[in-house]
Parts: sequence; C-alpha cells; structure tokens
Amino acid sequence: MSKKLNTPYTSLLPALSTEEQESLRLSIKADGVRDPIIIDEVGNILDGHHRYKFCPTAATRTIRGLTDAEKQAFVLQANFARRNLSPEQKKEVQKSMIAVAKALRTEDPKRNTQAEIAVKLGVTQQAVSKWLGKSGHNTTRCDMSTPDAKVKVPPKERPKLAKRVAKGESIEQVAADYGITPRHARRIVTAENKEKQKKEERKKLLKELGTETIGIHHGDFRKITGKLIADNSIDLILTDPPYNKESVSLYGNLAKLAARVLKPGSWCLAYAGHSFLVEVINLMGEYLEWGWPFAVGHTGGDSRFRKHKIQVGWKPIVGYYKPPLSVWWDWFPDVVSGGREKADHKWQQPVVEAEHFIKNLTLKNAVVLDPMCGSGTVCLAAKNLGRQWIGIDIDRHCVETARSRIA
Repeated sequence: MSKKLNTPYTSLLPALSTEEQESLRLSIKADGVRDPIIIDEVGNILDGHHRYKFCPTAATRTIRGLTDAEKQAFVLQANFARRNLSPEQKKEVQKSMIAVAKALRTEDPKRNTQAEIAVKLGVTQQAVSKWLGKSGHNTTRCDMSTPDAKVKVPPKERPKLAKRVAKGESIEQVAADYGITPRHARRIVTAENKEKQKKEERKKLLKELGTETIGIHHGDFRKITGKLIADNSIDLILTDPPYNKESVSLYGNLAKLAARVLKPGSWCLAYAGHSFLVEVINLMGEYLEWGWPFAVGHTGGDSRFRKHKIQVGWKPIVGYYKPPLSVWWDWFPDVVSGGREKADHKWQQPVVEAEHFIKNLTLKNAVVLDPMCGSGTVCLAAKNLGRQWIGIDIDRHCVETARSRIA
C-alpha cells in the first residue's frame, strides 16, 4: 500500500492499552495482518487503526456510500464489543453512541428507525429507544449496566500517571493504560500538579522558618509530653486518633495524659470510630469522667459498615473531662458538620468542626492541645479563634504540613 490513509474517527474509541498494542504488534510480526483494514472511498480508516499503525502496507477493503453518521456507527459497531474496555470507558463510548444515534435519526428518520439504528450500532433496540426517547429525539439518557462506572485509580498510582504525562506521553494513551477516560486522567494530572506545587511551597516556607516549631512538635506524645507540657496547663484537648484495632490503646494513653495536663474542669474530646467505641469508652473512663457523646454528621460520600450492612451517617466524638466540672459556657449543639476536607491529609477533619468545640469550650488565650495533630487542623482552628496551641505528631511529614498551614 502506497497511499497514506486518514484517521478522523480515532476519538470515538479509547486507545488500546500499551500491553494490548504490544500484543498486537508481536502478533502482526509473527503472522502478518489477518484481517484487512476497512476504509471508505476517500481513504478514511473505519476499522483497523492499530493494524495500520504497525503495518502501513496491510491490505484494505473499501466500503462505499456511507454517510458520516453511518461511518461513525460502523467504527463503533466494529470495535465496541470486541474491545477490552473498563466500565468507565464503556460509559464514555456510549455517549458517542447516543450522539451518533441522534445523528442517524436526523439524517433520515424514515430509513433510520430505532431497529435500524440498533443494527448499525450493534446494540439492542431497547437501548436506542432509551437514548432517543418516545419521540425519537431529545434525550441524554444512557443505558448503563452500573450506576457508578468510574474506575478508581489508587492514590499511589496517581503521581505515576501524572509523571508519564509530564514526560510527554499522550493523555489518551495513559488513560487507556489505566482504563479511564482522558477527561478523568486530566483531572488526576491537575490535582497532582496542584499537590506538587503545594509541597514545593511548603518546602520553601519550612526552609524560611528554620527551626521554629510554631507550637507543632515532632515525636510520640507518649514519650515527649513529660518535659514539654506542665501539669494542669491545658484548657482543651481535641484530637483524632487512628480508628483501627491496633490503635485503640492510644485512647487510654490519651486519657492518662489528659488527667495530668488538663486544668480541672477542662475537656478531652476525641474522634472515634464506631467499631471499637466500647473499648475506647472503657479505656478513657479509667482516667477521666464521662462527659457527653458528641457527633459529626457526614455530608458527603458513602460510608458503610459492611459487616452489619449499615449506611453510616455520623461519627462519634467522645467527651471526657477532668473533675470537678464547672459549667461556665453557654448552650451549644452537640452535633456539628463541616463537610469534607482532605486536601492535606487523608484523615483530615474540617476546620469548622474544631472551631465549634474550641469556641464553645474555651476562652480567649486558652491553650489547646492536639497530641495526634496530623495536618494541624485543630491548631489552625485555635489560631483562628485567638487561642494558643500545641500540636504533636509522630509523622514528620505531617508535622511539616501542619507547621506550614499554621504559618
């Protein structure tokens, strides 16, 4: 074949993954091109884009007399069923099918019945009927087998994806390798670039700060608080320990610390998971007096406790105090919800939730302690409200993040 072919319809379908392309290349190298490349009368490829890529001299077969919408339908029909597509990719391709179905209907409503369009696209007539609606026009519904077809790209893979794009690989090819749409891949790249910029800004800021801690300390609170925090010096402890089984003992360590450093009548509040709530209550009750079960309402996502098939709509915050208690504060709600904030840490809680408790349970210039401070949300809330703060975390990266947020 000496004539150069055109590829105007490549965007209708996602690219083959790198692995699939390599498999096809080796197959062609070993056995040649077994099926001809299908083209129209002007040399546009309708089927066989990747065969043409690896063997430009492969035989062709010409189909004549198709309209543009019929050519697009042929491309989709010839490839959709045999392609190894993820649910997300299938959902994206079916958007193209809807557009082509409407175009066919507009071109020739009498000839292109729903049954005829179904044959041309290689789908069921029921699917076409849903796409076109009762009147045959003006609907955007898509016949999906799953309500959520989005492929989850693991967090550890997202920087790799962004790095490949930064090195010059096409977004279409990278997306195909992860089984996602180019639009999804672009969102990941944008998010990773923002995170990279944020880390560079924090690194620069921390360099300028030098050894200044700004009340945020690196270390294990069980080991470093003896010299760091004086007895009866803290007005409020608010913290968010890990919720796994291995970390349950931390609640006992927390309560023991609170019994020493809290001022009499002050509170120790701790976020807690549902699964080990009884154990948490028992451990903290050895050192402090039970105060109240506060709650955070979930406002986004779909949190589920699969063992009991329960859709979880709230999160406990256990409240203990160091006696004797003197109720000096005004009325305030025991349920708060601050939405979803995960920009700086995967376990991050919203600032507004911390501000709710700090504002209602402390006075100006009070000292707030978070011995497992993560990205520094509690300390930031204390700063916003004119309180002093002490944050501690065992993860150095979290400490750096917290310091830069506070600064």
